[in-house]
Amino acid sequence: MGAAGDCIRTGVPGSHEGGTEMALGPRLRAILEAMGTVACLADIGTDHALLPIAAVRDGRASSAVATDLRPEPLAAARRAVVRAGLEGRIDLRLGYGLRPLRPGEADVVVIAGLNGDTIAEILRDRPDVLRPGMRLLLMPVRRVAVLRRFLRQWAADADGGTDPTGGAGAGARVTGEAGRTGLELRSERLAREGRHVYVLMDVAVTAGALPRAMPPGEAGSASGPAGGAATAAGRCCRLPPAAEGAARELMALARSWDLPADAACDAVGPVLLANRRGGPDPLLDAWLEELARPWRRAARLNTGSTPRAGQARETAERWLGFLRDVGLRWAAGAGGQEEPGPEPPPGEQSMTNP
Repeated sequence: MGAAGDCIRTGVPGSHEGGTEMALGPRLRAILEAMGTVACLADIGTDHALLPIAAVRDGRASSAVATDLRPEPLAAARRAVVRAGLEGRIDLRLGYGLRPLRPGEADVVVIAGLNGDTIAEILRDRPDVLRPGMRLLLMPVRRVAVLRRFLRQWAADADGGTDPTGGAGAGARVTGEAGRTGLELRSERLAREGRHVYVLMDVAVTAGALPRAMPPGEAGSASGPAGGAATAAGRCCRLPPAAEGAARELMALARSWDLPADAACDAVGPVLLANRRGGPDPLLDAWLEELARPWRRAARLNTGSTPRAGQARETAERWLGFLRDVGLRWAAGAGGQEEPGPEPPPGEQSMTNP
């Protein structure tokens, strides 16, 4: 995955642009910090191998596997690895998704720079590569809600079920090794790069699908703790305990705006509302702005008097009201733990200061 911005230097003399030192932007820096220290890192879609080079150089990974689907980026990555003198520690492989990896080979698998539905497809394609004890660091550029929906539906898919919501897992069946592995969403954090905000998901691979009791008020419904489709046993990707209450509140707030609770919960992400410090992510307000932007655009464009335009405008206004209320409920207490980002573009207001 490539990155922009001058944040962490890899010490590689000569970039693909020629003669300048490569740098990690905020997105790759967030991944590097979340990774910790591992024996083997797998970077899927490595582009110019910035992440594995930095991880191995900094002592965060003893070795790395860097893959890419296309020969040209992989050749660029190979040149960077050679310049860094890390040929013996970074193995470059050509192939799609997880296919170049051996089962259980990597301690941490990073998939970033792709849309959420593409990441879901990669995980669905080769679930046999995943083994208990592995971690997935996932950072989609768009369609985050689709990936959240896929993760919470993993156990149902692993049992041969289908996703009745019609999302990324609709009609798909995942069997074999997936039936013996569960997923636990350990944390989510936000990273800002330029004017955009990105979600980094830290997912643990566990032994077996994870049974979950339905939260209070949800028994007998079609929704699990994050509003997702549940199997008869109520199984899904496990949420951190602190996020369970936030998920229930978020779903109730969505219903008050006549919005589908599961879609609203997947869009915002309850884990971002209750991180390990007990409060919301410090960039939550900026994330709500990211979510509100297309709805503001829809409200501006649908000004006609036709029933279709009126319905689109009403839907946009409901989503904007919901996101504003989420900001008033949670984002105001996020605190200033991150450096302030750029001011919103003209016409785009803070969700906590409408």
